[in-house]
Amino acid sequence: MIVTGDFNFKDFKSTFNHHTNFNLYPNRDYLNSILDEQNITLMETPSLSGKAEGGLSSIDTSLYGDVKFLYQGNILRLALDFPRFYLDFDDLYSEGYISFFIKSPNMEFGFVDNRFSGSLNSLEDITSDGNVYIKKFKGFGVDLNPILPMDINFKIKNRLADFNLSSNRLNIIGTSKNFDDISLSVKSKKLYLYKIISLPPELEHKYIALDLSLDTKISSKYINLKGSIFSNKKFKSYIKVLNSKKDKLHADFNIDHFKLNIDGDIDIRVLKQI
Repeated sequence: MIVTGDFNFKDFKSTFNHHTNFNLYPNRDYLNSILDEQNITLMETPSLSGKAEGGLSSIDTSLYGDVKFLYQGNILRLALDFPRFYLDFDDLYSEGYISFFIKSPNMEFGFVDNRFSGSLNSLEDITSDGNVYIKKFKGFGVDLNPILPMDINFKIKNRLADFNLSSNRLNIIGTSKNFDDISLSVKSKKLYLYKIISLPPELEHKYIALDLSLDTKISSKYINLKGSIFSNKKFKSYIKVLNSKKDKLHADFNIDHFKLNIDGDIDIRVLKQI
């Protein structure tokens, strides 16, 4: 670690400035003793490098890291790329961008150029945008490869959030206002869920295809869900679900040759067929 600095004795607070370059190699055995409860085992000594500069009122840093570890039988490598993190100590304003990548024989995904800015005093007002990509993922009881590759783009500004998930078989578009009002559009081609998660043998070679839209307000428990689900043997289900404080819950399911209508109150968990 190399540290340099300069300042004026007559005005130390406003003139103090330092520059630090560091390369750190934390003790692997000590870290493993801490991580053991989380079923995480470091396979190699992790490495951290970067620099920090600034004064008593702010700091500007960069950080790069690499670690190989074992988790639930999966050997993973995490690479951290944190080119910039700026923090003003007076008002806690921060900005920067970060990427990290995870690779293994069965997995490859990452968060790319996730940028952020705003005050740490109000996390809900922080502006951010970025991209998540998943090239392959098989582990922890899930195999996403049948619907990969997948990209997720998101943007958050003024408490308005937009995201778009796209893959060769599934597309989801969503918006959120004040992290309370949420709208989703879900469309898919044939999804063979038994290839993704473990299901009973009778569900093998069965698929579902979705075309759904959802509008909801979490604080008032408002829900408006409508759309359709298709499956094998020409199975079709048309769905309409509405819940509000005034009218409570009402759901209509039109399934091939019969209809199912339900009224209820989700607050007291009561449902009845009508």
